[in-house]
Amino acid sequence: MLLKGVNTSGELELIKVVDGIVQVEGTIEVDTNTDELEAILAKLSSDPATQTTLAAILAAMSSDPATQTTLAAILAKLIEAPATEAKQDTLIATDFATQTTLAAILAAMSSDPATQTTLAAILAKLIEAPATEAKQDTLIATDFATQTTLASTLESLGAKADAAATVGDATPFSVIALLKGIFTKLLGTLTVSLSGSTVEVIDCVIADEGTVSSEADISKYKYFSFLMPAGWDAATLTIYGSAVAGGTKRVIKNDAGQTFPVMTVAVDTVYSIDSAALMLAGVHFISFVASAAQTNGPRTIKLMCKQ
Repeated sequence: MLLKGVNTSGELELIKVVDGIVQVEGTIEVDTNTDELEAILAKLSSDPATQTTLAAILAAMSSDPATQTTLAAILAKLIEAPATEAKQDTLIATDFATQTTLAAILAAMSSDPATQTTLAAILAKLIEAPATEAKQDTLIATDFATQTTLASTLESLGAKADAAATVGDATPFSVIALLKGIFTKLLGTLTVSLSGSTVEVIDCVIADEGTVSSEADISKYKYFSFLMPAGWDAATLTIYGSAVAGGTKRVIKNDAGQTFPVMTVAVDTVYSIDSAALMLAGVHFISFVASAAQTNGPRTIKLMCKQ
């Protein structure tokens, strides 16, 4: 085998050992003065990353910050392929607002719909200040017909109306003043009552075992009809009257001595009081009177009255 050694002169020698006998094969010349070796030695001697730095790196790596557990978790995530295959393919195939859509928007904007000419015209209008300064100040200072003017007008009309309402027609007032005065007088002296033509329904109730119904005030009406109840013990029906509320009901007769007619009635039937209506014209309160007691009462007769 071959070995390297140094002789007494400091030179490197190649030594050969054959069967336990050492033989010197020759001297090896080493050029130790080259620039390259000196530069390498200088770098190594300055300790850039061979002692303290490498020791710190080794300590950090030994603490397993990202070499075992952390990298294993990262590897597990990568194996799952959450965004490396199918999802990325979908994203690649998607036409985001970077190609077709933006190209269409760019084409629309390039056609100048409201970016140059139109906005320039709007800007020109704004610069003119048609209703922002002087004209608005003028409007603010104007006394419109909402305060002083209307108050003065109202006072003047009132005075003329009062005067027109108290003098003869020959006084030369304006037509408006005269009409105002007449209207004021009408409001102060006339009370107008309007009534419709609606029908009022009054319940006239015959108590159980009774024959005379509760009374109805008919003083405001002149047309009458009535609806018979669904249940009725066979009996005829007539009408009595009284002058006061709660008074005893008496037979009604006309000036010829004729008694208010007796009517034959049936259940669930409407009867109109027409031929004998004039006999009720001056009666204040009336009641229906049955010829027989209503044993299954009470019975309610619906009296319909109209003015």
